[in-house]
Amino acid sequence: MNISEIQNSVRTIFAEKKKRIIFWYDGENEFEDTLSEIMLDDVRIVRLDKISHLALKIEIECNHPRQQYLLYSPTHEPPPEDDWLSDIRLYSYVFHADKASMILNELNLDHQSMRSYLKERYKFFNNKDRFHRLKKWVRPDDREDDIDLKMLFVITRSDHPELFSILMKIFESCCDGNSSDAEKSSKYWADIEKLDLASPFWKFVTQTFGYVSES
Repeated sequence: MNISEIQNSVRTIFAEKKKRIIFWYDGENEFEDTLSEIMLDDVRIVRLDKISHLALKIEIECNHPRQQYLLYSPTHEPPPEDDWLSDIRLYSYVFHADKASMILNELNLDHQSMRSYLKERYKFFNNKDRFHRLKKWVRPDDREDDIDLKMLFVITRSDHPELFSILMKIFESCCDGNSSDAEKSSKYWADIEKLDLASPFWKFVTQTFGYVSES
């Protein structure tokens, strides 16, 4: 993630997550030397290793209760018992500058736990058109199964993000005119397999129809 992407992600969090304070833990020190390049209007950027945490706590909660803050630390996120700011962190947003976190922020997903799942779906997200078509349908409270179903919907260009609609598109892609062709392969199915979504597809089929694939 470059500086421009970080700035855009942080602006999105402030605007869409309605958070006043963002904690940014950079345990690998990837951005320590470039922190000064980040420009955010009306946002106070503070290095947590350069200021008294008690003084900062007083500033945030008493002196400037409406000010937006980006609190950067060149360390990993500390355990609550070792953190003077742990109570502030509870109502703030914790930002990570990796690809999965960027996707999570762009999709405006609520659950930070989705980051590991999003890493498994990098193949899908590597295509901008797929990403933007998916984004239109994603809800903040979506979880893994919700996203997988919507990915299948995007791949097959179905009418609705529902299994029946997805199945119909796959069947149609195997047809030649008005008749089915057993020898004709489905481009949609090839894409589903290529993007590692065959397993979620069969999971939905099993849940809906009770059918278990032998493959």
